[in-house]
Amino acid sequence: MQDTYIFPAIFTHDEDGYAVEFPDLPGCVTCADTEAQAIRCAREALALYLWDSEKEGESIPEPSSHQSVTKNLQENEYVVSVDIFMPPFRHARENRATKVTTTIPFWLKSQADHAKLNYSALLQHAIKEQLGMEETRR
Repeated sequence: MQDTYIFPAIFTHDEDGYAVEFPDLPGCVTCADTEAQAIRCAREALALYLWDSEKEGESIPEPSSHQSVTKNLQENEYVVSVDIFMPPFRHARENRATKVTTTIPFWLKSQADHAKLNYSALLQHAIKEQLGMEETRR
């Protein structure tokens, strides 16, 4: 697992905006109205693709050279090297809030509501305690 990745992306510009694809990463595509948005979307798509590959234990291919990608480009296409620094992205994804649905008896919910308990904080605390985790760990 690397911290920084750089992959070539093919940007296609037409009257509808920009389409972006990563030739080394099948299915890693995005689109946007402007070039600036396309660059931001490309970085996000790359980060999501790589994060998912890491989580699934899939191998991440070596990026193709810029020269090999530019060989068969159409007139409205050009190559941009897209980079992503993964540690902050990984941290954000692993610590994002996730909705959980749970069921408790009505009488218990009534008592908890009356006591103005924070269900999210209470559930997090109980799970950490059950797993023997430190309370300050995030």
